[in-house]
Amino acid sequence: MTDSFGLEPLFTTNLFLWIVIGVLSAMFFLASTLKIFAWNKKMFARQIEFLAVYGLNRKVFFLIGVVELFGSLAIWFQGHYLGLLGGGAIALTSAGAIFYHFRFDPIRVALPAIVTLTLSGLIVLHNIDHIWAYLVVAAAT
Repeated sequence: MTDSFGLEPLFTTNLFLWIVIGVLSAMFFLASTLKIFAWNKKMFARQIEFLAVYGLNRKVFFLIGVVELFGSLAIWFQGHYLGLLGGGAIALTSAGAIFYHFRFDPIRVALPAIVTLTLSGLIVLHNIDHIWAYLVVAAAT
């Protein structure tokens, strides 16, 4: 059942998934705003140093921040294509982080990105289920 915006009511998504969404949203909202607005100069400078080691520049850093910000906001729209895109955006940035950490850092540095990729994958799978169900019902009518 959906409301007039095509969104799933709050009570049909389980509590665990809402906790995952809240944690991912908070983490990626803070990380993205740091990348976009550089509100903490010390942390920002440290991350810029990492980027230099990875061969990336400030423009790429800003773009990653925009994708993370979109993901952190869009994952709240469960049962809607925005929820799928939000989970996908977080999964994409997490996969990119894993790639660069495996390439340049010890494996332990990639562990947070592995966790966020796993959790965002749960959100993607949950939303794919709802999107497919919607498409099947729409095709049948």
